[in-house]
Amino acid sequence: MTDFDITIKGAGRINVYGTKDNTVVFPVTAKIDTARKKFDVAVDGEAEVSIGIPEKAGKVEIACADAGISLTNLSFEELEIDGKGHLKITVSDIEGSLEINLIGGEAELTVPSDFSFRAKNKGHGCSIESEIAESADASNVVELNGKDSKLTISAE
Repeated sequence: MTDFDITIKGAGRINVYGTKDNTVVFPVTAKIDTARKKFDVAVDGEAEVSIGIPEKAGKVEIACADAGISLTNLSFEELEIDGKGHLKITVSDIEGSLEINLIGGEAELTVPSDFSFRAKNKGHGCSIESEIAESADASNVVELNGKDSKLTISAE
């Protein structure tokens, strides 16, 4: 399984990390559905959630609101964050296309100082402010989608 849909309700802190042995780690309170060649994880009411997925994944989708998100040791074709409110996203050792979808929200993305990326603004009335230089030929893509939202990118 390489596709993961993760829905988090009520968590202030979300940690998603890659596991080296292709195991999946999730809270005991999570609801899991593996019936459709995808791995769906739903967590409700946890203050902090840590979820481990194989370090090489196809598509990962995370739905959350007003959360701090940490992404560590992951390689993916596409990682999509469907968020509401204010998101603080920190990445370390990731590779792939990171899509942030917001409506009337704000996201802060913190990346390592040597992170090579290119940004795309595909939203309506959205803006991207980056404190670090982009690289036109970078394989990592940071994309903002949605409406009336702002993404700020800075280095740690």
